[in-house]
Amino acid sequence: CGVYNVTQTLTLNDTMDNDSGVYTCTSMNGVVEVATVDFMLFVRVAPNITEAPGELTVVQAEDATFTCVATARPRPSITWWRVGSLTPVMEEANVTEMMSGERVLMSNLTIGSAQPSDAGNYTCVTENEVSNTSATATLVVHVVPSITFPPDNHTFYTNEFTPAVFQCTATGIPPSEISWYRNGTVLNNSTDACVTLSEASVSMFATDGGNVYQVNRSLTLDNATDSDSGNYTCVADNGNAVQPSVSQEFELFVRVAPNITGAPDDLTVVQPEDATFTCVATARPRPNITWWRVE
Repeated sequence: CGVYNVTQTLTLNDTMDNDSGVYTCTSMNGVVEVATVDFMLFVRVAPNITEAPGELTVVQAEDATFTCVATARPRPSITWWRVGSLTPVMEEANVTEMMSGERVLMSNLTIGSAQPSDAGNYTCVTENEVSNTSATATLVVHVVPSITFPPDNHTFYTNEFTPAVFQCTATGIPPSEISWYRNGTVLNNSTDACVTLSEASVSMFATDGGNVYQVNRSLTLDNATDSDSGNYTCVADNGNAVQPSVSQEFELFVRVAPNITGAPDDLTVVQPEDATFTCVATARPRPNITWWRVE
């Protein structure tokens, strides 16, 4: 009669990762011992980024670290790229990886002592033999403000009734808001009739660490008088997390031409009486008084 040849098929529809494992085919007919065959099913799983790097803001010279965690079967690889670059980020940054089990890989990209030139977009690319996927994050590098002009503790001179113009120049990232103060009181166009504050002009300025914003804003005293003499302060504020603002103070000295406020009067004396004339003058700086006899 021969031997029966029986075929049976096991089909797993829409296989998932948890379908991976050992399967056993068992054959029995109640007469002889059971025949078994074990086999392994390995379900490949495409990479999935479970923890994507996000936008990161640091202040210049701080370390910047992005983290990317991916799962897949077989375990994926992770490569970091800077958007716009044709080579992976390796030599100029520190990349560390930590493996967890068969399917999880965490990769940290650390940019040490970040500079403005490091700012930009970075992409974590994870792949295995099934496929690949990616996530992109942005690095923002702030630079604390620095006032490059006017010089600190400097004295400026101008003559009375002439315009006096002062510049304040500040660098940093993001661009600074510049305010002017006189003797501790903020100046503005709406309340100070003889003061003109210019609109801020913004440009880029090259430094060793990369380009930063340079902001200029001028203060003009339209018709300087003696009362305008005093301490002026330029304050630059860009709101960064370490040192949001910086200030520079200088002194304005308005020169005032001499004015005789107490003129000597004609005097008649009898010989040999003393004759005394008095002359009173005001000026800034303090004037000298010299007497001359008119021939």
